Formats: sequence, C-alpha cells, structure tokens
Amino acid sequence: MTPSTDAPHSCTRSEDELWASLGSPPDAHELQCLTCQEQRRRLAPLAQAAQEWKTGTDPEESLLEGILGRVMHGIRTEIRRGTLFTLTVTPLGPLRISSYLLLEAIRDAVDSIEHVELRTHKIIPHADDAGPISLAVSLAMQAGQDGTEVAEETRRTIAARFAERIGMPIGTINVTVEDVFQ
Repeated sequence: MTPSTDAPHSCTRSEDELWASLGSPPDAHELQCLTCQEQRRRLAPLAQAAQEWKTGTDPEESLLEGILGRVMHGIRTEIRRGTLFTLTVTPLGPLRISSYLLLEAIRDAVDSIEHVELRTHKIIPHADDAGPISLAVSLAMQAGQDGTEVAEETRRTIAARFAERIGMPIGTINVTVEDVFQ
C-alpha cells in the first residue's frame, strides 16, 4: 500500500475517513491495520468529547459544577470542624483545635474505663482564650464502686488520652458522678 499525501499515518486511510468511521465498529481493514487501530485509540477521547458537546453538555456548566463542588467541599470541611478552641498562643499565632477532636478524645478515654458510662461532657475555654481549656464531665458508675476513685481515675485517663492524642496539657477536669447503674 502506498500512503496518500493527505494521510498523516502510514496507510491509505486519511484521518477524515477514520474520524467518520469512529461511531461504528472497525471494518476488516482497521482490524488488521495497526496504524488505523492506533489512530482510532488516539482519536477516541476527542470523539467522545465531540459527542458530549453535540448532546448538549455545556463545558462551561461542567466547569462551574466543578468549581461549585470544590467550594462546597471547603465549606463542608469548615462546618465539620465545629467550634475551634485555642489550646495555646505561640509567637506565630494561636494553636486551635476542633471541638470534635477534643470531644472524641474525652469519649474514648471514658469508654476505656470499666464500670463507668459517660453522660455529658463539655469543653470550657480559658477566660482570655489564651490559656489551657478545661473540661466538665458527668458520669454514671456501676453500683459498688467508690465515686471518689472513679472520678480520680477518669481525670487521670482523660489527661493521659488528651496528652497522647492532642499533645498538649489540659487545664482543670471537673468530674461529677451523677448516677449509679446496676
């Protein structure tokens, strides 16, 4: 076969002919010709984009949807963080942490203590928002346990978990045993 002058590839078929046949399965020649197979693979993404354009997909609309999606992802991320509490103030500015992370550390700490159930927990920011945060925790304990010992164990466990997870010391941990269960 002698390539034609308007064919950029090495067989007698022009790109226009290949383009026109992209919507249908390859013919006998295209099944055997490696050049035509490669051209079909190369032109396929362009043909798909052209088809989407013809069917009414507006590229500007897709672009706007992509931008909107990224903006909404940023907004959702901000919302998920919840309230931010200042742990400490450094020369570079305040070091803040999400209330969700703090409350998760408290729940995990109390859940690790036997004979105790967490009832309520609250983060109390420092008065000037620059000192360590404090916590207020209320518990239910199993009957037969010493309330003072349960409260002290809870303080130690929360302080250790907080230091392990957050890496910062915590202020006061007020523990109230408010109920007894069987």
